[in-house]
Amino acid sequence: MTDDVGDRLEELEARVHRLESDLAAIRAETGIVSASLPPPPPPPSAAQLPPPTGAPLPPAFAGPDAVGRPFVLESETVLKWGGVGLVVLAVGFAVSTAISRGWIGPELQLAGALAISIALIAVGLRLRPTRMPWAHALCSGGVAALYTTVASDLFLDEAGSDTAFVGTVVIGIAGYALARLVPSEWVGAVTLVGGMIGWGVIADEELPFHSSLAWYLGLVVVAALLSLDQGWFALRFVAQGLGLLAILGMAAEAEGSTEQGLVLAAAAVLY
Repeated sequence: MTDDVGDRLEELEARVHRLESDLAAIRAETGIVSASLPPPPPPPSAAQLPPPTGAPLPPAFAGPDAVGRPFVLESETVLKWGGVGLVVLAVGFAVSTAISRGWIGPELQLAGALAISIALIAVGLRLRPTRMPWAHALCSGGVAALYTTVASDLFLDEAGSDTAFVGTVVIGIAGYALARLVPSEWVGAVTLVGGMIGWGVIADEELPFHSSLAWYLGLVVVAALLSLDQGWFALRFVAQGLGLLAILGMAAEAEGSTEQGLVLAAAAVLY
């Protein structure tokens, strides 16, 4: 009996030993296989998800503002141009009063007018980073005031027409540079229109043909190039319209085949 129990115990221990050996072998084999397998791929992100199928969803209603807004005259626009107009009128009234009462002489009058014009431009440039609409209005008013001063009878009496022509050219170049600097389509349009009108006022129906044709052509070409560079439709439209009027006016003044040929060449350059 004792021998049978001992034999069974030995047989049981042998089985347990075999089981432990098999379990160790299985563990070792499982570890090798799992180590050789690549890591599982990460879950797909939102960018890697396949596109949805089916009919697309209808677009959301954009509302009345996205369709188009009616023109509204803003209070700042009224204040902007109204304020500049009041400043110009007040300055003109003060200067007129001072002249009529003999308080200031011609030199001081011209110096004051030039100083006020330059001050308008300086204030406009100062407001450019924060108040761009005011900068457009003030710089445009400054350029217009400079043209008006140079073409005035007082300036012509004191400095002569040749100096006035040179001053007009200088203002035109500076005006286009200012329009590019701000940038402002208004300044470019004022420079173009003021340059043409001021030149005609200074000439007083005695227009020097060759220099006038060159000046008008230069004004229009520079305005057109500036409008193309900046994408300004209004300035380009004004330049083409005034260029056509200038060509027609110079064609009416042309005498002889040489001047007529110059007019035709200017028209070819413009159009």
